[in-house]
Amino acid sequence: MTALVGILNKHAVAIAADSAVTVNVSSGHKVLNSANKIITLSKYHPVAVMIYSSASFMGTPWDLIIKLYREQLKDEEKNTVKEYIEDFIGFLRDRSFFCSDKLSKVSIELNMGDLFSGAEDKALAKIGENVTDENKHILLEKIKENLLDYKNIFSKEKECEGLSGYTYEKFCAYVDDDFKQLREDVIKKADGDEYMFELLKETFFSFLKSSFTVSPYTGLVFVGYGKDEIYPSLYSINVSIAFDGVLKYNYDQTTSISERNQAAVCPFAQTDVINTLLTGIDPLIQNSVESLFVKSLTAYTNLLKSIVEATNNDVNLLKAIDNVGISDIGEVFSKEISKIVNRFCIAPIVRTVEYLEKEDMAEMAESLISLTYLKRRMTSSEESVGGPVDVAIISKVDGVIWIKRKHYFKPELNHHFFTNYYK
Repeated sequence: MTALVGILNKHAVAIAADSAVTVNVSSGHKVLNSANKIITLSKYHPVAVMIYSSASFMGTPWDLIIKLYREQLKDEEKNTVKEYIEDFIGFLRDRSFFCSDKLSKVSIELNMGDLFSGAEDKALAKIGENVTDENKHILLEKIKENLLDYKNIFSKEKECEGLSGYTYEKFCAYVDDDFKQLREDVIKKADGDEYMFELLKETFFSFLKSSFTVSPYTGLVFVGYGKDEIYPSLYSINVSIAFDGVLKYNYDQTTSISERNQAAVCPFAQTDVINTLLTGIDPLIQNSVESLFVKSLTAYTNLLKSIVEATNNDVNLLKAIDNVGISDIGEVFSKEISKIVNRFCIAPIVRTVEYLEKEDMAEMAESLISLTYLKRRMTSSEESVGGPVDVAIISKVDGVIWIKRKHYFKPELNHHFFTNYYK
């Protein structure tokens, strides 16, 4: 796992990342403290990338992909940070997304199979008994209902950036010849029918077209300056899967410093500790309080109803109590808490960040990551944040300046690396 943070104001942007990475091994998983999660996107210009979640894309390590892009980019400078992202995505497409067509189809088939298994498990839970010849048809209908429910949920989501214009007909043409085994699993092994398999394809396509991410996914945070940008910008995107010449990615968070927005603190991945410091309340505690408030209102209205039923049993009064918009009241309560948090906690910190100099921003960024590590160390949870903290400052004129950086080699023994860096 990972903890990343970007702190922006008009002077510069400070970025920091821990070094912990979780890898799956035969006995479970192992945490290593040697990952590089900050990589300069250009050797010559002030822009970098931070990486969280999956360290590879379709089997290829992200650091290799980014450094190959950096070699291709050379000294070319883009007008904005967003143009760097668009050019980087074009680079992925030109390199066939660093994966074979076979690997893409295997990934789609696995995710599509997981979607069907989820609908099937949910249907089995509703039946609540062993499947027999008598109730088999009920199970199949429940699976279809679940797939339709999923499809409706996915269809209501914002469309994925990378699949805009990609049609269901193209998707069917891409997968139909290769998905014979999955079709057989759905129709023969699960006793489904052709409609169920078609519904599965439609539902999965809606999932692909939505902003939901396919597992595993990677968060890429592009941060720095374009040629035309006097103040820093930060864009994070979620990248998950590539197939049939398209890439599934979504813009997740966008922050640009301007006259109206003069500072920002942007945490990524494991954000709970940083958000607690920024908001003055643990997100888990805040969610619990809001949930408890709604439950208390529900219990109170039920108590009122029992009193009315025990006295005059006024039907109109009972209907009036039933019509009380508890969920609406809960939303108002949540919004008011957010206003209080913003006024008394977030706003004062952001106003202070506006005036911080570069060295203070670097210290703040490192401290936020270190606090996350300390929280993991002092609790029973897995120490999924740890290792050396890499810290860099990116400014318009000075470019990327490393404040703290680990090397897998000793710099004093490898002068040739630095001599050849800009060649």
